[in-house]
Amino acid sequence: MNMSQRVVENENVKLLWEMTVQCDSVVEARRPDIVLVDKKGNSCMIVDIAMPGDGRVHAKELEKIEKYQELRREIIRL
Repeated sequence: MNMSQRVVENENVKLLWEMTVQCDSVVEARRPDIVLVDKKGNSCMIVDIAMPGDGRVHAKELEKIEKYQELRREIIRL
C-alpha cells in the first residue's frame, strides 16, 4: 500500500487507513486508525492504536472496544 492511499480494496476486502467513515446515522467515533471490511463475510475489524502504560493495557483495550461498537454496527449495516 502506498502511504498516500487511504483506501485499498479487491473483491474480498476493503482497507481504510486514517479515514473518517461516512455513516447514515450519527456516530461520534468515526475515525479509527484502520478499518478492514470483509465483503464476503459481512464483517469488519476496526483497529485503533494506543500505547498505554503496562498497567493500563486491559483498561485501554476495553475503552477502545466500547468506543467503536456503534461504528462497527454501522459499517456492517452499510
